[in-house]
Amino acid sequence: MNITFPLRKAFAVLLAASLIALFPPATLSASAADPVPSMVADINTSGDSDVYESTVFEGQLYFRAKDGSNGSELWVYDGTNAPSMVADIRPGASPSLPSYFAVFSGKLYFQANDGTHGSELWVYDGTDAPSMVADIRSGSNGSGAAYFTEFNGKLYFRAYESATKGTELWVYDGTNEPTLAADIRPGTGNGLPSELTVFNNKLYFTADDGTNGFELWVYDGTNAASMVQDINTSSSGYPFGLTVFSNKLYFEANGGTNGFELWVYDGTNNPSIVQDINPGSSGSRPRDFQEFDGKLYFQADDGTNGAELWVYDGTNTAAMVQDIYPGSRLENNGFEEETVINGGRPDYLTVFDGKLYFTGTDGVHGKELWSLAAPTAPVPAFAATTRTSTGFTVQVTNYDVTYTWAVTTTVGTASISATGLVTVAGVPANTSVIATITSSKAGVTSKSATSTATSLKTAVFTPTVGLPTSTAAGFTVQVTNYDASYNWSGTANFGNVTVSSTGLVTVAGVAASTASVATISASKTGFTPSAVSATAVALSVEAVAAAAAEAEAEAAEAAEAAEAAEAAAAQTDDKKLNAGSFKGYVALYAKGYQGQKFSAKVAGKWLTVDVLPSNFERIVRFTGAGYDIKLHMFIDGVLLKQMDVLTK
Repeated sequence: MNITFPLRKAFAVLLAASLIALFPPATLSASAADPVPSMVADINTSGDSDVYESTVFEGQLYFRAKDGSNGSELWVYDGTNAPSMVADIRPGASPSLPSYFAVFSGKLYFQANDGTHGSELWVYDGTDAPSMVADIRSGSNGSGAAYFTEFNGKLYFRAYESATKGTELWVYDGTNEPTLAADIRPGTGNGLPSELTVFNNKLYFTADDGTNGFELWVYDGTNAASMVQDINTSSSGYPFGLTVFSNKLYFEANGGTNGFELWVYDGTNNPSIVQDINPGSSGSRPRDFQEFDGKLYFQADDGTNGAELWVYDGTNTAAMVQDIYPGSRLENNGFEEETVINGGRPDYLTVFDGKLYFTGTDGVHGKELWSLAAPTAPVPAFAATTRTSTGFTVQVTNYDVTYTWAVTTTVGTASISATGLVTVAGVPANTSVIATITSSKAGVTSKSATSTATSLKTAVFTPTVGLPTSTAAGFTVQVTNYDASYNWSGTANFGNVTVSSTGLVTVAGVAASTASVATISASKTGFTPSAVSATAVALSVEAVAAAAAEAEAEAAEAAEAAEAAEAAAAQTDDKKLNAGSFKGYVALYAKGYQGQKFSAKVAGKWLTVDVLPSNFERIVRFTGAGYDIKLHMFIDGVLLKQMDVLTK
């Protein structure tokens, strides 16, 4: 059942001439992306449209407005198309002033004045023209039927029948004529019940019994109505704007000390003040309460920003949503100019189509119709997925630690890290999986998005390597089953790795005598990567030096061999050098070199005959049997023979 706001809100409002966005909220905004109020439409292009009250009926927003041709009549807005008039209840420029909208038994009830019967109870079924339900007070003055509220399957309201009863609580069952339900102030006085609200299966309202002033009352539908508490014992508490939120009854009241502030009643304990928004006796005058997106929104004046839009979550301190009309202005009070604090004065708060609608002014466009969208969590956005053999990983690119994040998956398990990395695991090879990631925060609409990937196929190729060869800067190793159709790469705990086009792996940049482990990987699109490891120790400084010396010696021997070969090619049968072995001796023979110097390097030691005495000479040296002896024989310092002799 939808209840609108009391007729005591006596000033009219306009619809906007165009869509307008305000500056971001200054108080409760969580980020620059939070929604802000905006204007809806211009009904009266030549002046004020006097938008007044609103309620939702059959998925559309109904309210009172005037278009410049007709008086204030019943209008409707579907959330998309331009608002339109439902019916001209009082034809001509005079207004029917429909108000106190309430939905009961599938119909829209409201107060209206057709110019003949005064303000009475009317009904609209969404199709046929609106019609009067009953002429409770005969004549043109009307009963002033108002504050329509459904309770226990009936429509309760206040009305004035005659001077003998005054304005009291009435009831209508949808079929029979309305009747008096409770005479709060018996006799000719007026109980003036208002703010009718159902809470804990009882009907609560504000009324005056003639003794305690206007206080909070309750009616169970059977027993006599009774006062809940005398909130202000020295005067009236004036509990107005009764609204149920979070299983409690909230309202504006004046306890006699703090002025009009936000109060609460839990149905058991005495009503109490929630917060002194404007400290002191002036009060903040909170009003137009409306639950929206799990919070209580209302108008309040903190004494600094004027009457603006406020919000209360039921736990934390109430706070201003936005300073719609900031600053102050000078006004003439009839005697002098005085400074007046501006205020957006948001009135008639109503939820429709997922938004909070209200009237307000920014100081530029006058009193207009505004809307506030519910704050929402960020819709998860993702980078590219990385497939794995057991699922996939994906980064949430708009991850925000101020939100709570959760992830579910169609296959396997899923988790999300403190940095927004989503990991899906436990998925069979080559299986499609969908992960749903959700962001949420208390008081904010959660949002979800999905990321889909297919786990990799099982690897069908495993690389193998040969024996590594240590080098001065690392080592090399050959991939023995290298396949160029795969992508090859390598990493090492020390040094860097390259893989050649023939599969030769080179590890470089490793310190001397340091062991390095290289991992060589082979990958192909759609398959699980496979890898093999190879380990070797880089050569020591001494080994590197020895290898260099050996290489130098080998180079020298090679040069000598070349000289010997050249000399051997020049020998004839008359001139020969040769060698052999017997009983552990090495025997060197020189033929045809009489008178020349003979020298030989035998097992690294020199053997010299300065002048060969004859054309055939044998020179021997004992070395022991079983050795492979390298021989270098020179004539006059020229290497002519180089050979190996196995000693016997």
